[in-house]
Amino acid sequence: MKKLVFLFLSVLIVIMVASCKAEEPAAEPEPYYPPMLNQSVVDLSKVINVKPYGETVATRVRRSAIRYIVSDALAEVKSVSVGIVDSVAYNSDPNYVDYRIRIRASKNSLWYVIYNHVAQVKVKTGDIVVAGTVLGSVGTGNLVDLQANKISFESSGVKYESTVCPSGLFHGTVSAAHDQMIMRLGISSQLCNYGSVLPYYSEPWR
Repeated sequence: MKKLVFLFLSVLIVIMVASCKAEEPAAEPEPYYPPMLNQSVVDLSKVINVKPYGETVATRVRRSAIRYIVSDALAEVKSVSVGIVDSVAYNSDPNYVDYRIRIRASKNSLWYVIYNHVAQVKVKTGDIVVAGTVLGSVGTGNLVDLQANKISFESSGVKYESTVCPSGLFHGTVSAAHDQMIMRLGISSQLCNYGSVLPYYSEPWR
């Protein structure tokens, strides 16, 4: 009888331990791991033009995002990866009546994905999003900018950001979908014209 009780308790403990392990949250990604962009920011079938990352936009200023221009003023803007909404800010450029959404890849990540020119915003600071979460609709001019920033170095207590071309972080079928879009549009330029540039959509790091 004692052996049966001991056996029963042993099995019960094993089940409880396994249950506890199953409920443990997933480990936090390393801060320097880049996000995986596995969702297109807009419906690519509605895109009528693309402005590549790294394109010269002014003297000594290069475009620090991929710009998508669409045919539908109500086209949804979707999160391209998982993350936490870090800020939702009204656009400081007087030529645009829309918002900029900044999403941190994870709680301690050095990486951010920035969506500039978003209207009818549907998320707020602190919200957790996944790939495909609707953030709002395209902003003024039927466009949205997709930018990837990283905290690259620190000097005198100030952290500085740099950008990389978002297409270098595409995963899954997203790259192929963009290749098809470029072929459909008949444009010769790629999504990236430069390797890394200084961001012009950057905010104080915290």
